[in-house]
Amino acid sequence: AAAGMLEKAGQLAYSTVESANDLLVQGGSGSHDNLTAVNSGLGATGTGMMGNVVGGRLQPATMAVDPPSMAIDPPSVGSQSNNSGDGAAPMNLNDISLNAMVERMTVPSSKQSRTETAAAGTDSIGKGLHQQRQRQQEQNQHTRQNRASSNPPPSVLASRQSRLSILILPTAEAQSIAAKNNTSLPELFRIFGNLNSSRRILQGGRMSKDASLEPMLPPFRSANRSIALSWENIQLNFLSNNDMDHTPVGEGEGEKALGVAARLWDEDRIDASADGDSKETEEDVEMNQLEGYVVAALAEDEAEERARSEDGIPSMTSAPPSRRNSQQFGEAGDDPPSDGVTAEHHEPPFPPRPEEALENVSDAAFALTALPTSPWLLRFRNTLDFATDGMYHEMLCNPSVVILTASTSEISYVNCLAELANVHHLPRPYQDGRYDPNGLRREFLLLHDVVNGPKDFDESRALKLMRDRFGMGCCSILRINSLVPRTVAISDGYATTGEDDEWENAGPASPFGPNGILSAEYVPHVENSKKALVRGACLSPSDKRAIRRYVANMVATGLVPAIERRIAHLNASVSNAKKGMKNVIKSFWRKPKENLLASAASEIGAGGTGNRRDSGDHKSSELGSSGVVKYRYNSIESQTRLLADTLFLMRDYDAALGAYRLVKDDYKHDKAHLHYASVQEMMVLCMHMLDPSGRDGRYSGEIQHSIETSLYSYTRVSDEEQQQQQADGVSTAGIRPGKAPHATRLATRLCLALSSSRSLCDRRHMEIADLLASASSHETPLGAAVLLEQSAAHYHRAGMVRKYAFHMLMAGHMFRSAGGQERHAFRCFAASLYVYHGERWGELRSHLRSALAAQLYGMGRFALSMQFYAKLIGMKGGGRVSVRSQQKFLNHIVNVCKDHPAQALVAIDRMNSNKNNGILALDMAVAPRRGVLEDVMKGFADAVTRQIEISNIGFPHVCGSSISICVDGTENEDGSIGRNSCVSLGRTDSLPITADGGGAPGPSFGKGDEAVWQDMINCAEAELRSAVAVASLPKANSSIKSSSSHNDSHSQFGEDELSIDRVITAIDTEEREAEYRERAKKKGTTRLPEVRATYEPLAVTFSMKNPLGLEIELMEMQLVASLACNTSGLVHTSEFSAAPKKAEETISNDLTDEKEEKSWTFHGSVDEFRSPEFLCQLPVNYGSSPEVSSDASSFAIGPDSSNPYFVVTKPSVKMGPNSDARVSLKLCPLAEGDLRIRGVRFRLLGEVWMYHSFDLEGPLLQDTRVNRSKRVRGESLILRSKVEQKMPSLKVTIAPDNENTAMQQSTTTVLQGQTSRWKLTLSNLGYAPASNILLKTNAPWLNMTPTRHFKDDDVEINGETTIQNEENSPTSFCVGPSGTLMRVPLSKNADHYNPLVDILQPGETVDVPIAIRTSGGGRQDFYMLFRYELWSNNSNTVPPSGSSVVPPRHRWARKLLSVPVYPSITMSASLMPSYSNKGEHILSVELMNYRSDRDSELEIYLNKICVASRHFEVKQLRGQVNSSEFSQSLISTQDGSSILNPVVSPSSLKIGWQERVTLHYLVVPIETANRLVTFSNLSFSNGSGMWSDSALSKIRSHRYGAQVTDFMCRERAHEVFISTLQSHRIEKEMLVAEQEKEGQPRHVAQIRREKSSLPEQESNVLSSSAATSGGQHQSQIVSNSASSLSAHPTSLASLCPYRGGSNINIICCWSAVVGNEGRDVTIKGQHHLRDLLVRPLNKSKGCPLALTAKYNSNLSHNFDNGPLDEAVEITICNRLIETEVEFEFAIIDNSEFDFVGTTSFHCSLTGGDEISVPLQARIYAGGVYNLQSVRLTVLKAGSTAVPYLFPLQWTMVVEDSVA
Repeated sequence: AAAGMLEKAGQLAYSTVESANDLLVQGGSGSHDNLTAVNSGLGATGTGMMGNVVGGRLQPATMAVDPPSMAIDPPSVGSQSNNSGDGAAPMNLNDISLNAMVERMTVPSSKQSRTETAAAGTDSIGKGLHQQRQRQQEQNQHTRQNRASSNPPPSVLASRQSRLSILILPTAEAQSIAAKNNTSLPELFRIFGNLNSSRRILQGGRMSKDASLEPMLPPFRSANRSIALSWENIQLNFLSNNDMDHTPVGEGEGEKALGVAARLWDEDRIDASADGDSKETEEDVEMNQLEGYVVAALAEDEAEERARSEDGIPSMTSAPPSRRNSQQFGEAGDDPPSDGVTAEHHEPPFPPRPEEALENVSDAAFALTALPTSPWLLRFRNTLDFATDGMYHEMLCNPSVVILTASTSEISYVNCLAELANVHHLPRPYQDGRYDPNGLRREFLLLHDVVNGPKDFDESRALKLMRDRFGMGCCSILRINSLVPRTVAISDGYATTGEDDEWENAGPASPFGPNGILSAEYVPHVENSKKALVRGACLSPSDKRAIRRYVANMVATGLVPAIERRIAHLNASVSNAKKGMKNVIKSFWRKPKENLLASAASEIGAGGTGNRRDSGDHKSSELGSSGVVKYRYNSIESQTRLLADTLFLMRDYDAALGAYRLVKDDYKHDKAHLHYASVQEMMVLCMHMLDPSGRDGRYSGEIQHSIETSLYSYTRVSDEEQQQQQADGVSTAGIRPGKAPHATRLATRLCLALSSSRSLCDRRHMEIADLLASASSHETPLGAAVLLEQSAAHYHRAGMVRKYAFHMLMAGHMFRSAGGQERHAFRCFAASLYVYHGERWGELRSHLRSALAAQLYGMGRFALSMQFYAKLIGMKGGGRVSVRSQQKFLNHIVNVCKDHPAQALVAIDRMNSNKNNGILALDMAVAPRRGVLEDVMKGFADAVTRQIEISNIGFPHVCGSSISICVDGTENEDGSIGRNSCVSLGRTDSLPITADGGGAPGPSFGKGDEAVWQDMINCAEAELRSAVAVASLPKANSSIKSSSSHNDSHSQFGEDELSIDRVITAIDTEEREAEYRERAKKKGTTRLPEVRATYEPLAVTFSMKNPLGLEIELMEMQLVASLACNTSGLVHTSEFSAAPKKAEETISNDLTDEKEEKSWTFHGSVDEFRSPEFLCQLPVNYGSSPEVSSDASSFAIGPDSSNPYFVVTKPSVKMGPNSDARVSLKLCPLAEGDLRIRGVRFRLLGEVWMYHSFDLEGPLLQDTRVNRSKRVRGESLILRSKVEQKMPSLKVTIAPDNENTAMQQSTTTVLQGQTSRWKLTLSNLGYAPASNILLKTNAPWLNMTPTRHFKDDDVEINGETTIQNEENSPTSFCVGPSGTLMRVPLSKNADHYNPLVDILQPGETVDVPIAIRTSGGGRQDFYMLFRYELWSNNSNTVPPSGSSVVPPRHRWARKLLSVPVYPSITMSASLMPSYSNKGEHILSVELMNYRSDRDSELEIYLNKICVASRHFEVKQLRGQVNSSEFSQSLISTQDGSSILNPVVSPSSLKIGWQERVTLHYLVVPIETANRLVTFSNLSFSNGSGMWSDSALSKIRSHRYGAQVTDFMCRERAHEVFISTLQSHRIEKEMLVAEQEKEGQPRHVAQIRREKSSLPEQESNVLSSSAATSGGQHQSQIVSNSASSLSAHPTSLASLCPYRGGSNINIICCWSAVVGNEGRDVTIKGQHHLRDLLVRPLNKSKGCPLALTAKYNSNLSHNFDNGPLDEAVEITICNRLIETEVEFEFAIIDNSEFDFVGTTSFHCSLTGGDEISVPLQARIYAGGVYNLQSVRLTVLKAGSTAVPYLFPLQWTMVVEDSVA
């Protein structure tokens, strides 16, 4: 019957709810009336029940017993129940109907005794009830009731501030009755004594209240008014002696309980479903969601970094996380979003302003902040309330009634009750003077156990005995335990079989057990708690109702009257002592309470010792010096506080506020800071309760003042206690306390209460946040963390986003330090991390990552921890942490990868997914690496396993701009590139490798100006192009003619000028083509990868930086690349970290077998190459079609790929702390195809593979206006190559020819003009022969002179002809007129070029001797550019006319020498005509030593002077230098001792430092025309220094002189070429400027056509050259270029021309001693003076006429016979060769002698002519006479005449013979 009625009641209730839901859905907003009707119907069915609409569904309501003042907002989104203020949980309608029916069935009638009722319940109803409950539990097996302590009700007031305390003193037998129910008497009465409106019965089909349980309460007489009481406003708290003796609990136990409360409990993992059912989630679900939230933040961070790198605008927008409450706390009218619903986030069209973006981010981060209604925070506050109960400074826990309880099982229960009434049985507060023992009303209660109690118990008799002994109105008897006890254990910690919901619905109990120790059942996880037994197993429903009935009657008849009497008594005492003007005046002379301690101690004695503290704790400053209570119960201060607290508990807040105001000043004067702070706190609560909404505003100012005053006073108490500890020797500076004093706990409790109230925080968020942050400074780490987090929430509400993030960060650190709060620390760090976006938060973001990484690693969240560690090690200093922490980062990464590979792969996938610009496979440029890797794994049909590899974390940092690629062995020590690895395909691709597309040089070229290199390339190509045109001329025009042709100077110079013009035209063509190619590259239309050769190792060089402060070793470092071969249709790639599964199974066998890996070696490389790690073979077009992807035969991986397409080196690199390293890794392609270098891979600490992809910026595209405006970049092609056939690879080294040669070491001193012998070593490191090797230099500083050997017979027969041919041939194998392009001779006999011999085979090395001469001053850069071609069998065959042949492939190689050059000597020369001998001149050579390279031994030794001329010879004037000034030459033998006269002994002229030497020589013209150049070798030997007259000696002398003048010949050609080129460029610029000035503005199309087309002249030259050459090989060009002209521009004949050559060329050879690494070295050098004119051609700086005289200088004459007449012949010669000179001749009168003859005339002399004037000198007396009296006046057309007087003397000595 009971089951049927219960089932009908449940169906009725749920059908009503469903009907309401249907009405709500159908009516929408217009169904309010229907909904109201439904709610009223529910209220009629169950009195007190209310329906709530939450999220569009009608939910069962809770009991509305909480007063309005206790309701706080907003409701907790994350809570599992919609609890009301008293802590009652929501109840199921079936449960309500069941309990009501059971009560109805078990309510005894007035005629039935309690014993019969108990027996009937045991026999008949109990069994049916048990069966019904089992059936209901089977139906709701998934529905569980939360533990009350897991989710306390939210309230501003603490439990002690809203519940009336009642003391229970039971006997042992009475306590045993409660123990049968596995509880205590206070707990039993707390559970069932507070059941006010939760029980209803069915009467006539309607739910009604049982009036017998709760009698009507009379009006309550308060201090000044009467108050209508209701049972909803009366909540009771039953205390035992043990509770009051051990309150407050110890500081250590309180801290322990708070730590447990803050953790995640099992109830926090229960989610309520839409149908009302609840289900338990996994423990890590919340952590997974939080982890996903942080992962999303990291992904957004990566996206923002990419956005900033692209356009420089930081993007800080973010969407709020899913399943989190992003609603701002306290906003009225806003419902929190339901679980699983995420608001749609729309990206703004433009990036928001930084402040707007920061606000958006903060809103998302605020969702992670704990609200005041969070379950864990409610537990924390509830535990904090219980930990501060029973403090000695307040009277809230002072009971008004004590219930003395005995059992009927005791022999004399009346005497037992009488004994309990004695004062000494009261708890400790009554013994130490805090509470008044006479202020208690005593209630006497006798308990009877129905089952186990006395069977003959007579209730009426017992009641009569009690009333006779104790009175009528205070005695009661209570029958309980009507059921047989059961011992059913709770298996899961929830209220299951045998336990009613009332035990949890009544609200949380104290977490502290007996003696103030934390209860063993107060734990987060139920399985770890003590296996509790069923509580209330012996209690029937009638027993529970009986307990409630007794408590209600006791409250109405005992408790309320006792409180009224207490208030009346205390109000009278307080009014007499504190109120009125007299008392106010008396308070001015009130003395502090500290002075009255002595008298108090004498009255009380040494009884109480105050509060119980943990061992080692100090007495509070609120106690007196003797340990007694400062304010006893009979003091007016204590009475006033008791009155105020009693009024507060009875909700008379106005009267309580007045009483608190009366006593606060007394506490302040007594410096009782704790009492004063508590009073201020209670005043705040009173004002809040009087104005809960805060709309009145009358208390707003006073509330804020009281809050600040209370917190300040609490802080002072904590400071005083800390000072006391320091005085006792306990150091507390700089550390957080492990346990906080109670004053600090009270301040924390007040802060949390304020934070949870909307009205108290409204418009005061900034002030409240500051108070919370200030209060956290005295708390333990846990308390500080809670306060800081709530402070951060208020900062967010105040709009202080940065303060919010910073305080969340500090809260995370405090949670982390608290221990066991890892989840909260993670949550706070995550919220702070989400705010710290943008470039302004770099340091804090690094700090957060470090904290989060360590926190997650300790929590076992290894995937996300690894992500943060990967971020940290890629930052400078690991995020600016200590070296020890940095080492920990690396160790943790390694540990995660080794011990937790699954989570490591998750972290790697996350990091790769965040980087959309990661490694891409093949040509799928848009597919991320992870997706391609998955496809590849599928392609191998699960035959491979994925390996752990961390990619692109910036550790170590690789500088993308430093990446360069070249052939292995071509990079010099200074970073410059020796040779390039590109293959130039004819003319279009002949440029060397530069930085990709932009034209700027790449960093791989090291030192050297790229503009110089480019000019050299253009000039070299132009000279070769010009040589093609010269070689195509008829042979008759290019052969060397007979001697008559030597006099045809016009033809020679005409050919020279013609060749220079042709080269300049070709240079213009090259520059225009280069400009065109550069423009095409900017447009991105013709950019192609470089062409490289197979079997040629490539070196990829880049700079790495170790960001950490510790030494790291990168093992097995190798390049990651892919090579796609179109021939085979396969691609070999090493970019995917996958290995065969069998490798894991046989790894131990591989280690034991020590199988050697196959290696490769190549020419010119000392490294060993091996197959790359993770090499796999795929189809070229893998992924493009399913057919190709399914072809499993094309897949291979690991060792199965025995013939790789490329191999790599695997070196190990050690990097010091914070160091930079330049790493060069090698790769060698073995097959033709498309090569792409992806990045670099290495093994960190020998354990974890790491990968870094190369990210290079491409060139800026200039093809469209949009690309230019947006600065769009194209694809970088530096790391892409087109691998084709084998090619030669030239390696160039240059070294001194012997040990004593200077410039050998970098520390050698080099002087200006120094010459030395060097050896140029050419090695072909490629796998194909090289030919036609050319060398281009930036200046003629290098000379290659062949060594020729002739027999004597050949010399005598053809000596002069041979020398003549040599004079017309090019010097140093030069090609072209510039003098800097030379052919490199490879054969030993270099007289003639043989293309079949001059081939450099693969692996062959050739040494070429060269001579180097330095010039200039300071640091000089000597550029060497080599050009060489691929030789083939048909290279030497001349193709037929008109056929088109692809030009041979060629390459370039670079070499740069940078040498500091010091000054040596300066040389100058001057010429003066001889006034004595016709046609002769005096040469004066001035030399000065300017050395400054060392401190001592700065002498320079002048060895000889050589003069080269075709028309003059130079003779040495004897007697200029004494023989003592000569010294032994520093050179043991003269240059070319094998061809010089060995008889000549070497000697030299020493020139000291800063000395100047002038040497004079006689220049004598050669009378007969000389077909050969004459070399005048002027040495400083003691002998004659003349050569022998033999023909062989003359030839050897000529050749030695020619070798000395080699540098001068090329310098002359280079100077002529450069001056002509500069003049041409200046003329072009002037022409362009004139056209721009004269012409009108041109159309854009016209300008484009001009830039894109070549000039007509250049086009004609190119077409004619191509037509005539017919694709001839360059070897023929070089061989025929010398014979195409009569005299090469660099030949000796060009230096000393046949006609018009009145010049001489002077070479000064010297030697010196320089320092070379601490030792002296002898060096040689030479200085040049070129084209010193003896006879000018057209004009002269001085007189153009030379004047000489012929006469006898010594005469004897007898003057007695008359004057002396002596013949004097004066010769006037025109020094100008090609210009006629008109002049006037005149003799100046002299008083000592006269001239007889033609003394003046006018004459004109053609070039080179002369005239003789015969005169007679008449002398009249003996003496010395200067006959020079000639004046020549040169007449110039159109200008004034210039007279010349000659300073030289014509001295004539005349002796008088008579004398």
